[in-house]
Amino acid sequence: MSGPRRLGRLLRIGSVRKDLEEELAFHFAEAEAELVGQGLSVQQAREEAERRFGDVRRYRRELEGIDRRRAAQRRWRERAETGASMVALAVRSLVRAPLLTAGIVLAFALGIGANATMFGIVERLLLRAPEHILAPEQVKRLYVESYVDYMGSRFMTETVTWPDYMQLKNATSFAALAAFATRSMTVGSGLAAEPARAVWASASFFPLLGVQPVLGRFYDAAEDRSGGARVAVISHGYWQRAYGGSADVLGRTIDLGHGAYTIIGVTPRGFTGVDLAPVDFFLPIEGVADAQGDGWREDSGWYWFSMVGRLAPAATTARAEAEASALHLAQRAADIAAEEYNRDPRIVAGPVIAARRPATGTAVGGMVIASDAMESVVARLLFAVAAVVLLIACVNIANLLLARILLQRREVAVRLALGISRRRLIGQILLEGVLLALLGGAAALAVAQWGGSVVRRVLLPDIAWDQFDTGGRVLLFVLAISILAGLLSALVPAFQAARGDLASSLRQAGAGGLTRGSARLRTGLALVQTALSVVLLVGAGLFVRSLERVRTADLGFDADRLLYVSPRAQRDALDDRDRARIFAQAEERIARLPGVQHAGASTTLPFLSSAARRISAAGMDSLPRLPTGGPYIHEVSGDYFAAMGLEVRVGRTFTAADAVGTPPVVLVNETMARQLWPGRSPLGECLRIGGEDREHNRTRPCSTVVGVVEDARRQSVRAEETFQYYIPLAQRHLDSIPEYLVVRVAHETPALLNAIRRQVLGLDPAIRWVDVSRLQDRIAPETRAWQLGATLFSLFGLLALVVAAIGLYSMLAFDVAQRTRELAVRTALGATTRRLVRHILHRALATTALGVAAGVLVALLLAGRVEPLLFETRGRDPLSFAGVALVLLAVAVAAAGLPAWRAARVDPGTALRSD
Repeated sequence: MSGPRRLGRLLRIGSVRKDLEEELAFHFAEAEAELVGQGLSVQQAREEAERRFGDVRRYRRELEGIDRRRAAQRRWRERAETGASMVALAVRSLVRAPLLTAGIVLAFALGIGANATMFGIVERLLLRAPEHILAPEQVKRLYVESYVDYMGSRFMTETVTWPDYMQLKNATSFAALAAFATRSMTVGSGLAAEPARAVWASASFFPLLGVQPVLGRFYDAAEDRSGGARVAVISHGYWQRAYGGSADVLGRTIDLGHGAYTIIGVTPRGFTGVDLAPVDFFLPIEGVADAQGDGWREDSGWYWFSMVGRLAPAATTARAEAEASALHLAQRAADIAAEEYNRDPRIVAGPVIAARRPATGTAVGGMVIASDAMESVVARLLFAVAAVVLLIACVNIANLLLARILLQRREVAVRLALGISRRRLIGQILLEGVLLALLGGAAALAVAQWGGSVVRRVLLPDIAWDQFDTGGRVLLFVLAISILAGLLSALVPAFQAARGDLASSLRQAGAGGLTRGSARLRTGLALVQTALSVVLLVGAGLFVRSLERVRTADLGFDADRLLYVSPRAQRDALDDRDRARIFAQAEERIARLPGVQHAGASTTLPFLSSAARRISAAGMDSLPRLPTGGPYIHEVSGDYFAAMGLEVRVGRTFTAADAVGTPPVVLVNETMARQLWPGRSPLGECLRIGGEDREHNRTRPCSTVVGVVEDARRQSVRAEETFQYYIPLAQRHLDSIPEYLVVRVAHETPALLNAIRRQVLGLDPAIRWVDVSRLQDRIAPETRAWQLGATLFSLFGLLALVVAAIGLYSMLAFDVAQRTRELAVRTALGATTRRLVRHILHRALATTALGVAAGVLVALLLAGRVEPLLFETRGRDPLSFAGVALVLLAVAVAAAGLPAWRAARVDPGTALRSD
């Protein structure tokens, strides 16, 4: 507040108080005179007047308060009028340059929209708990962390056994504990059947989370037990999709293959439990587990579900972890002593948000970053990248606003000369920047809505996004970031406009508005743009190379055009002999279908299931242990290798001669052959599979190695050494039944998929559904993080490249326009067109080269942080760095083309006369 205004306000307050005192004194004297006229003495009249007037000090305070309020209202009115006039002036200024305004708004829209899109994704994955969970900070996922000897590090898992769960329910630090498991199930039978996603959960699951049904009720403990009523709670989405939201859905039944389940309730919209994947049903865990198999209650080696707990009111996370760890250690003491359980186990209570799971110990091999955690890490990185895109846009906009200020230097100088304060001038320019950013933010909401839906649908399809919209958090984020971006963009131009004295400002305006200092400032901004663009483009190049290498990675098998087939029947409807017959007949029938090249059967499938058996090798006391565990067994039919595209390197594959009653044979993978029999052929070696046959009190027979098959990835696309071996299903010396058929097709068509289903369904009426899926779909989640990174990094990098090119072009075009007189003089003195063009190109390339050098340096410093997220790609990959440098230099030449052409066409006479 200026000195005269402050003095005026003080004088105004003093005048009001003086007037008030005079008014009160006048009325008091009038009352006193009237009372004297009525016959009272002067003293009596004064006392009576004081009595009638009451508390004069209170009146004085009330009147002063009224005056202060009026003064405050006047001040706010003046401020509002001033603000309105500033907004009107800013709007007129923006309207006068519509093309510049539109370009700046577009740049803001893209930059803010990119940030809003990534904020929506990060908010869903990392910041917002799953829908409808009450006080989510008190709900904890429980993990078991322990030391794994053969891995040489600590490892964390979320799956536990039923005895572990029952023991941990005694922990008083938890107000409630619940068990849950996600499973794929089938609704209906035949070709009309459809797969569904179900959560098997204990009755404590819903009250623990604090969720309430929108229709009906949830099941209770009496229903969640062995022999309990078969009831189901359906999700809001399934209710709408399958029943049209009908209120009479309660009491209807669902056929899940082992009896009818009665629908008793509907969850609220968007409720997916504690995970983010869509859910169709919630079923009582004990009853449905009994329907699937036996022995899970007592088996301390059957890991099949997860746990979630709510902390007791007075409990802390540390206390809950300590109590639960003590209970778990007591439960597993005997197993640890017998070396049948990992050492030093402890319970870890992590956030209910799965993507924020606690960090585990030393990462080994393919478990560097789990695929689900990888997506959240990449999402965080992309959020930072989106912020860099916005920063590039802000720098570019600052350069454009600075150019406009330089062109308006004469107008600015006149306004300063007419009395506008420098503070008011700075505020005016900042206001224009904020208005431009708010316009861009409004457009960014549309960008975020469209871009977010594309990203969610294409790159993150396994997340339930039905509740996602432009919610309050996103709106507040867009508002905040728009204001911040507007201020940041206008800050440098505002202070540049307000600096210097009036005389120099008028002289510079008369000379064209360009000074050496302002030129250096604009060049510096262009350098920053280029450097940041280099960082983004290098990141895009690294992720693109990672994605390319993921897609071309040698998995050992060929996943293209490879289907897996899994018949599903009601439990106990088929015995082992029936199942073996069905798979044998299905393999034969499917192989004859037109379009099918090979079909084979297996007990396991890469990226879907695995099994391990204890084995021993003749002449060896023990086998080497690998960090990946194992050895892993695959029981397969003879055509399995051709169907999978697995090449037998040495020896032979299985033939029809490898049948029941013949000497058992085995194939081993290359890693197993190299590790067990280094330097010699493994053919003819002996492996004993399965340990002791205690049922028949005999040693397992010797399986002769007849071939070596190429290494194949088991559960991760990352390279990993594993022991894998294959035995023929036909010999049945382990009495195993196949679980899958693998089918290689010439062309994948819906008609062929239905033909496969019909062939299998016709084998036995007990078969309810035949799952025919692409194996590539099982691998896709493993590669999604690199796809997400490559796609969005490339998009953001391209956006940054365009913005940087526009910024460089605007800088050069402005410089050429402001230096028209200088260029004319050079031309008049004999400068050739080639020399002028070379001069402009040299400036562009020099500026870009400096920016590229700075960006490369920053990218090299950040390479170590990015490299763990890449696939078989170095963070300092020279090809990516060199490619980005060449692209930026090419863009610089292209951006300088039009300004150079204009410089070459300057007419000296016209330019000198016009100035």
